[in-house]
Amino acid sequence: MPRQGHNRFGSTAVAVQAKQLGTPSFVAFPMEVVIAHEHITAFLGESVSADPGAEQGLTRDELYGLYTSWCLLNQQSPSTAHALWAALREHRINPDHNALSMTGPAATDYILSSAPSLS
Repeated sequence: MPRQGHNRFGSTAVAVQAKQLGTPSFVAFPMEVVIAHEHITAFLGESVSADPGAEQGLTRDELYGLYTSWCLLNQQSPSTAHALWAALREHRINPDHNALSMTGPAATDYILSSAPSLS
């Protein structure tokens, strides 16, 4: 049965009981990756929508900017861009080729932050 805890390096450690040995072995995951997976579904549900007719989806810069705006509005600490790309791939979204568009309050925040002359 897996157990989860934190190690002294700021990583989440998952202990798996080895049946033959009777001692747990630990696998460490960087915290930023674990955090991204905890809230990526909420980010996707609240901030992006599929736009199959779009010739071009969101760029990496737009995706990460939108994500950081969502984190700010939801009082979440943003993960690194690398962690976001990994989480998107787990949701079968290619950060380089997607048919996504921005939506919701995070989209408004991102657009206003990107073009200060509009505010």
